[in-house]
Amino acid sequence: MTASTAYRLWNQYDQLGDLIHGLSAAFIKKRHETEKWSIHENIAHLGRYHEVFSDRVDRILKNTESHFERYSAEADPHFMKWADLDTAVIVQRTKLLRNDMAQHLTSLKDGQERKVGVHPKFGELTLLDWTEFFLLHEAHHFYTIFRLIKAYST
Repeated sequence: MTASTAYRLWNQYDQLGDLIHGLSAAFIKKRHETEKWSIHENIAHLGRYHEVFSDRVDRILKNTESHFERYSAEADPHFMKWADLDTAVIVQRTKLLRNDMAQHLTSLKDGQERKVGVHPKFGELTLLDWTEFFLLHEAHHFYTIFRLIKAYST
């Protein structure tokens, strides 16, 4: 794993606290765009996706079924359990999951990093590719949160 990827894995999630610092709970939970998720729902999605991604990593490492369907939060009953939690609780739980994930992924050996899982759109991805995909996906949601804050905060 490159130093840059490892750094983002260990530190990127911490950016969320800076993004939402000082926002009211009402602002975070409000759907500012009717057909789009609230900031809270984006945060809940990221928390739940940590669990989904960790499961995928384990399945790839164990050589079990590693052809994955596209993840859809709307079709995932566990997503709503996350969304029902308080935002601070989601952030705290996700930080714990992230620490475990970062520890696990940064301690993989070369042969393990090259194990493959199949993404429905991108095809065969090594665990290094999956990690990059995970980080970019997370960054996309941070961008969405940033955009909502800048567009709708007063």
